[in-house]
Amino acid sequence: MKVYILTDIEGVSGIVDFDRQCWPDSPDFRQAQELLTGEVNAAVQGAVEGSADTIVVCDAHYRGHNILVDQLHPAAELIQGKMRPCWLPWIEEGYDAFVQLGVHAMAGTPNAVLCHSMELDIVRITLNGQIIGEIGMAAAAAGALGIPTVMVTGDRAAVAEMQALVPQTEGVIVKESLSRRLSRSKAPAKAREMIREGLLRALQRIGEIPPYQIPAPYVLRVTYVTPQAEYLQKKTDLSTRVVDPTTIEYTGSDLIKLFKIFE
Repeated sequence: MKVYILTDIEGVSGIVDFDRQCWPDSPDFRQAQELLTGEVNAAVQGAVEGSADTIVVCDAHYRGHNILVDQLHPAAELIQGKMRPCWLPWIEEGYDAFVQLGVHAMAGTPNAVLCHSMELDIVRITLNGQIIGEIGMAAAAAGALGIPTVMVTGDRAAVAEMQALVPQTEGVIVKESLSRRLSRSKAPAKAREMIREGLLRALQRIGEIPPYQIPAPYVLRVTYVTPQAEYLQKKTDLSTRVVDPTTIEYTGSDLIKLFKIFE
């Protein structure tokens, strides 16, 4: 069994502040790295107990240097770095299960800590007319290859976002949020135990969890806070349309290629 784990950082237990925790120059970034690495290792252990023989972890937050490689579970392989040719590198090699760990809800979600959609200046993303966030986009990218999203971890809003698309997906709620900058987190040890057990459960019922699939062709529309649609149109070879000064629309038949605009 092959498992692909995509990681972010905002949905990790104990992470609640962009400026203090989420960037390399943040004063508490090292602590955030340790919290993330602990949850990653818990997921890897759950995958091992679930009979996975290949476990690949993609460090996808910001520039891709968040997981402490010297503390990584020995059963995992790690994709790190900022020069990704696509959002989910190497996933095309074929995996049985896709996991989203430490993820956050989409921009504008009520009671969702650190919610946003890809970039902090994006107001809204729609795919084929449906409002979607990073969780749905990643699930759809994996789903386009027939790979089911078997587990999502984060706050309650993040888990609900995924389960609205595929109710069978295992959800591990490691914190409750009352606003974009306030949450009540599980203790790290408890969150890790929940994640290990959650992924083990998910892999035991993998056949019950369908991939999230959206039929082609695709229309991806992105709305920004400030006017920049015409500028962005000049930076891509994709088929585009400027909807208004703040909104640009991309069209195509390859979902993973379409999402390369965010790399």
